[in-house]
Amino acid sequence: KETWWHHHPSKGANDIICANTSSNTSINSEPTNETVIVDTQGGMKRCGGQGDILSGAVGALMAWCKCYEQGAFGDKSVPISRMPLLAATGASMITRGASRRAYEIEGRGVVTQDMLKEIAGSFSEAFGAEMWGGKL
Repeated sequence: KETWWHHHPSKGANDIICANTSSNTSINSEPTNETVIVDTQGGMKRCGGQGDILSGAVGALMAWCKCYEQGAFGDKSVPISRMPLLAATGASMITRGASRRAYEIEGRGVVTQDMLKEIAGSFSEAFGAEMWGGKL
């Protein structure tokens, strides 16, 4: 049995994120496998470099997960073992939203650079600007 987490994002019409979120790392424990399907609408064009935005968003959200784990915020009601799954899900939502927003502005001429200025708006759409006082 594997004792490490395995996270596998699968991109397409929907993003499928699979992870072992078991909090028990014992060799004899059964894994708790979770699958999340992200159906946030994305843009109509895929651009080279979107994976860089996705990985950056995962990194940022994982850093927030570490802050949560260390008690900087939150009530510890979400198990730490679910954090990578939640970070990947949030990053997918942000990236897909930024792609859609950029495509709505630039059309078929959209490039990944156009997505950068849409990340904050996409975050607000996904998670609500009111949580952050309207500023990101």
